[in-house]
Parts: sequence; structure tokens; C-alpha cells
Amino acid sequence: MREMNRVVTVGLLCGAVACTGGATSEETPGVATGISADTLLAATETLASDEFEGRAPGSEGETKTVAFLTEQFSALGLTPGNPDGTWVQDVPLVGITPLPGDNLVVTAGGESRTLEPAVDYVAATKHVVDEVEVENAEFVFVGYGARAPEYDWDDFGDTDVSGKILLFLVNDPPLDDIFGGPAMTYYGRWTYKHEIAAELGAAGSMVIHETGPAGYPWEVVGSTPYAEAFDLVAADDNLSRATVEG
Repeated sequence: MREMNRVVTVGLLCGAVACTGGATSEETPGVATGISADTLLAATETLASDEFEGRAPGSEGETKTVAFLTEQFSALGLTPGNPDGTWVQDVPLVGITPLPGDNLVVTAGGESRTLEPAVDYVAATKHVVDEVEVENAEFVFVGYGARAPEYDWDDFGDTDVSGKILLFLVNDPPLDDIFGGPAMTYYGRWTYKHEIAAELGAAGSMVIHETGPAGYPWEVVGSTPYAEAFDLVAADDNLSRATVEG
């Protein structure tokens, strides 16, 4: 898997407002003065307009977005929240763009199947390098992949999954008495699954998509297999993460 990397610095807007004590819940209005469906819709339409180009980090649209929000914060009477008296705090990010390359080939029992990007899978890497490769790695199905001592639950047990590609079910166990019941806990998030895979030394981490448990259709991820993704700049260039995530 080949990729393009770039480092950008985005602005985190910080504001502060003076608060007075002593008001009870009965004295506090349900909606603050000046907030209405019309004002919320107007701001949403502005930020969602073509002028803001999607507001992606490191883009001209982001610059326009920060300027718009700063103007709105000022109009509300907020003051800059940074210790140096500025509105914007710099946040270094690294952008990683997968490049079209080899398909994923899965072999079992003497038979092989070639999986096509965007149609059958989406994969990327957090490693800030020019190219990554996972070859002849074994797939291991780990269920929901939850290691939750507070629920006395461990999908891994003593199994050594280092160097393997882990296959996770999306979401977390749909149980009423533990985890979140119908609500997803952090154990169900793809971020947790990739984190536990890295912690256990896995070479790869793949989440099996299901529309119902995920809450969105495959097209949400499959329509942009080569989209740029951003992450915080890390001292180890994210080499502690699994090589491939998808």
C-alpha cells in the first residue's frame, strides 16, 4: 500500500465567557436570547455552502471557517480563551492519502479470492511512511474484540494475535445487562478496535461492516477509498499502530 503524506497545522478556536452565579434552574430560560431555529439554520447554511469547500483541515475552506467562527464568537461577546490572548491554537496534523495499488488476496484451503477496494473493503494506514506491506499474514476472527474487565468479558483470552490481521464485528455485544444494551459503548467503536489491535501487536485490524449495527450504509466508507485522513502528529510517526486498518 502506497500513500502520500503531508503535515498541516489547523486552528483550534478557544473562547471564554463570563458566568454569574446564583441563578436557579427556574430562573434560567430554556433557550438563550438570540438563539432560534432561524439563526441556527442561517449559520448551518453558511458553513455548508460551496464557499467553505467542505471545511477540510489545511484547506482554504478551513481558513474561512475559522474566520467566520471568530467573527461569530466576537459578536456574542466572548473573549479569546488562549493564555496569550489569541483566538486560535495551532494543532499540527498529518494527512495521509492512500494511493491505488494492489488488491487484497485471501487464501484458504487451497482457494484464493481477490477483494476489490471500495467494493469489498477499504484499508489505510496510520503509519507516516511512503509505503506499507502486510504479506502472508493470518486472519483471525475475534468477534467483537472487546476486552472489558468491568464486565468480565475478554474476546481474546490467552490467544497470541501478534502479527495477525484481526477481523472484528462492528459495534459491541448486544446484551441487555452488560455493555450499553441498545446503545453503543466505546468498545463498539472502530477506534477502540484499532487501538486494541495495536496494543496486542496485530499487523492489521479490519472491521466487518453491517449496516444495522454500524448505523450507516457501506457507501459511507466505500465511496471514498482513497480519501485523505488526518491524525495528530505523533513522535513515533504512528508506527506503534497496526500496519493496516480498515
